[in-house]
Amino acid sequence: MLFRLSLIFFCCLCLVRPTKAQLTESAKIGLVTIGEGADVASLYGHTAIRIKDPQINLDEIFHYGTYQFDPNQVRFAIKFAKGSLMYQISAYHFEGTIEQYRRENRSIRMQWLACNLQQIETIRNALIDNLEPENRYYKYDFFFDNCATRVADIFSKHLDLQLATHPDANKYTFRETIDRFQAKLPWADFGVDIALGSLIDRKITNRELTFLPGYLAEIYTRSTITSESGKVSFVTQDEMLYSPIDEEIDSETFTPGTIFWSVFGFVLLISAFGFRTITTIVDFILFLSLGLTGIVLLLLWLGTDHAMTANNYNLIWANPIHLFMLYFVFASGKKAFFSKYFQALTLIYLFLIVCWVLLPQEFNTVFVPIVFTLLVRYYYWFRNSRQTN
Repeated sequence: MLFRLSLIFFCCLCLVRPTKAQLTESAKIGLVTIGEGADVASLYGHTAIRIKDPQINLDEIFHYGTYQFDPNQVRFAIKFAKGSLMYQISAYHFEGTIEQYRRENRSIRMQWLACNLQQIETIRNALIDNLEPENRYYKYDFFFDNCATRVADIFSKHLDLQLATHPDANKYTFRETIDRFQAKLPWADFGVDIALGSLIDRKITNRELTFLPGYLAEIYTRSTITSESGKVSFVTQDEMLYSPIDEEIDSETFTPGTIFWSVFGFVLLISAFGFRTITTIVDFILFLSLGLTGIVLLLLWLGTDHAMTANNYNLIWANPIHLFMLYFVFASGKKAFFSKYFQALTLIYLFLIVCWVLLPQEFNTVFVPIVFTLLVRYYYWFRNSRQTN
C-alpha cells in the first residue's frame, strides 16, 4: 500500500499542463505500450501517446483511462460497481511517469510513427483540447472505450491510416481473448466469467481487437499511412525501452477448480450417507451464497451501466431462487408439497450439464462442479420429499 501511495505522489509531481505551441522539425510522435501487470487492474496492459521535440525540450506522454480517487471509499466503490465512474485524460512528463512502470517490472514498448510535423501538431492540439475540463471526462467501457481505443480513435480521425488485419481478427471471441491474460490469475478469471454475459461470446473484429494495447501495437506494426511519397509503414522505429525481469510466479494452491471439485466430492459423500447435521450446514452455505450471487448478477445486468453484464446465462445456476431453499433447510414438514419443485430443479441442472455447450454463452469449466453440487443436493431434496409422501 505504501508503495502504491508513493507512486501516486510521484506521478502527481510529473503532471504537466501542455499548451499549444509551435513544434520544430525535430518533433516526433509515438505509441507507448505498457505490458501486463501483476494485478487485475493492470492485467491487460496500457496504451499512451508520446510526443517529443528535443529542440524545445518537450517530452510528454498522454494517458487515457486515468481517474481520480474519491476519499469516500464507499461512494467510489458504488460508482465503480455501477459503471458510472468517470475516467479522464492526463498528461505527464515522459521520463517521470514511465519510471512507475519500470518499478512495476512491466515491459515498455516504444513505436515511433510516420507522421509529419503538421500531423503531429494536429494530434497534439486535439489531445490538449481533450484536457479541457469540459472534454476531459468520459464514461469508461472496458471493451469499447478504454485507454487503447481512445488512442486508436484519435489516430484514425486525424490520419489517413490503412489498418492491417490481424490474424486473430474474427477468430476468437471477446471472452477467449481476455482469458489468455487471466490464466495466471484463476480467481480473477472465475469472477470475470461469472459477471460477464453472453454478449462477449461473439467473434471479435479487427477494429475491436484494438481494445487490448498489445493488439493495437501489433496492428500498427503491420499498417500503412498515406504520405506525400505514397503509402509507407506506419511504424518507423520499434524498440523496447524496458524488458521485464523474469520473475517466478507462485502458482495458486487453492484455485477455484481445486476448491469446487473438492466441495462437490464432499457434498456427494455426505449426501450418500445422509449426515443430516452436516448437510444442513452445507445447504445453508450453498443456497445462501448462490442466491446472493444471483442477486448481484441481476443488479449488474439491470441496475448498472455495464453493457456486457447483460444476457448472463450464469443466472441459470447462480439464481436468487436458491434463497427460497433456506426455508426448507430449517423448516420441518411441507417438503412433500414441493416435490415437483425439487424435481424440476433437478431436471434443470441435469439439462444444463447435458446441453452445456449448446447454450449461447461460454461457461468457465470451474462452474461444472458447482452445477454438479446443485444437482446432487436438489436430487437429495426431491428423493426425501417423495419418501415423505
